[in-house]
Amino acid sequence: MPDGILASARRSLYRTAGSVVPTLRSRQSPRAKDANPSSSVDTSRQRQHELAALPVELIQHILAFVTCDARSHTTFFASRRTLTACALVCRTWYRCALEIIYADIRLVNLQSALLLLRTLSERAELAARVQSLHLPGAEGNAPRDPREMLSKFGDDQTRSRRSLPSPLIRVVALCHGIYSLHINLAPTDAPVPILSSLLDALKLPRLQGLWINFSQRLGFNIATWSAEGLLLVLSHPALSSLRTFSLTNVLIAYGNGVPLPRPKSLPRLRILRLHSVKAFEAVDEPIQALLQHFHPSLESVIISGHSKVYHPTRTFGALASTLRSLWISHIGFSSLEGFANVTHLRAGLIPLEMMAVSDLPPRLHALVVELPAVTLDPTLSPFPGAATTGAMRYLLHVLPAHEELREVMFHGRVRAPQIKLFHMFAILCANAGEELGLRVSTEAVVTGGVYYARSGVGPDLSLM
Repeated sequence: MPDGILASARRSLYRTAGSVVPTLRSRQSPRAKDANPSSSVDTSRQRQHELAALPVELIQHILAFVTCDARSHTTFFASRRTLTACALVCRTWYRCALEIIYADIRLVNLQSALLLLRTLSERAELAARVQSLHLPGAEGNAPRDPREMLSKFGDDQTRSRRSLPSPLIRVVALCHGIYSLHINLAPTDAPVPILSSLLDALKLPRLQGLWINFSQRLGFNIATWSAEGLLLVLSHPALSSLRTFSLTNVLIAYGNGVPLPRPKSLPRLRILRLHSVKAFEAVDEPIQALLQHFHPSLESVIISGHSKVYHPTRTFGALASTLRSLWISHIGFSSLEGFANVTHLRAGLIPLEMMAVSDLPPRLHALVVELPAVTLDPTLSPFPGAATTGAMRYLLHVLPAHEELREVMFHGRVRAPQIKLFHMFAILCANAGEELGLRVSTEAVVTGGVYYARSGVGPDLSLM
């Protein structure tokens, strides 16, 4: 071993020993404690009493800090394990932790539904705490071996579910006070019979959010749903109090030029979210047909993912002048002149760069800019990268000309090795925002949505 490396290793060993030895000496118990073996037990009991004596408001703040972002399934289940450990402190912590644990239930398969059904049947007070419920799709019970999945793929194509398994329906029936219901369906499922039978069997007077997600198993198929069938489900009497509706990964079949029959009663939606919603026929017509049915009450429209709007002003029509919040990831025709009352906007960087400041909504207060997928990729361009260079140019030279704009957030997707570079970009944005009088924040989805990295206080995105 070279002398330099040996000397460095020796100094490191001395530093480690110097820090460990005092710690070990401090942990050595005196003789008086040796005579009393129950001293450690008394200390743990004293700490438990101290934790139990904390005010309930402070305990709730601690548990809220422990609870991670619900958008990531990995951090969600990790926070649930932490909350379960906190519930074992004492009765007060147990009651506070249960309110958070049972407020949002996510079932991953049919077996977890059976376990939850047994618990809720024995303890009705826990069912009353459930506010959000996620139902698994057929993929939750699918085999994990790719060869076995491929062998059963042909059977899945010919078999279409027309109702959910009875344990799932019984779980939803017990949780009659839920506010948000998330349903995962397979591409081969029949959505109208499944949802109609589910809503017929339930009474959900407080339901305000319905989220329907069609999965894409192995990328072989995509779900289809007619616009008439979609409106038929939304007109169900059980959805009269619905305020948020979300639809993901579906092809909407709509007869070109044929107006949709208006149902007798539709909920007064405030938020409509269409993520990766496409159409067989004209690109904007299915979306336009849905928007005109919910025009009087809509405040926020989210068209994200692979959904595209080529003519926003024509597609939204009269709704453009009444919207407060708008999220469009892909804009074909780069102009938002008709959206006079929009205060919160989320759009991609590339279409925003093609717009002039006069094309942005005049009352725009908060803007979320989605960075392209090549953000901070050192193999494609040197730091800060093509996407972040364009973002800084847009922040410094374009946005200051907007008189009403106060908050800006840059949202991007990065890999784990690039997170340090994204933090450097966040510092540059924050410094530039201070000079321009803007509150600039950043948000990054790391490694496929495993966790979120944030910097700064972002705008209010309650309508998004």
